[in-house]
Amino acid sequence: LRQAVRRLTSSDFSDDQDANTRNSVLAYIQTYNNMLSSAGSSSDRTLERSAKQLKNITSEYSSELDKIGITINDDGTLTSRTTLFESADLSKFKELFSADAAYMQRTSTYAKRFASRGEALVASDNNRLMQKKNAAATTAAQIVSQSLDLDTLLNTGIGKNINIIL
Repeated sequence: LRQAVRRLTSSDFSDDQDANTRNSVLAYIQTYNNMLSSAGSSSDRTLERSAKQLKNITSEYSSELDKIGITINDDGTLTSRTTLFESADLSKFKELFSADAAYMQRTSTYAKRFASRGEALVASDNNRLMQKKNAAATTAAQIVSQSLDLDTLLNTGIGKNINIIL
């Protein structure tokens, strides 16, 4: 979402860039919807809260979005209505999506929060994965260091097939 916001806020909204601007807005809509979907399927309270706040901000601009052919669905996602979207005046897009627009500034704040929280969650997951790998390696090392014979291994329930990679 952060990248889509940056792309939009760096647009010049000129008539010769009309198609690029509209494509950037469509990319923003898709990214916004994907972000809401990801936050909704997450068990992380911070992401859920940020998604709710972002939906609230977007709903504040529902009439402005509607004027350029963007509808807010019941679940908070956005949909473009092709006919109106393609014919809306580019100045209306600029009012909502330029760097100076309050909607983009507020959305940018939440996009940064999502990015930061996502990075923190990935780091946490990586840390847990490394802990599991280290625990497995320790267990394997203990088995090898004890120099247990096959009968002892079978009798302790470990099984016949043991693959140890060191």
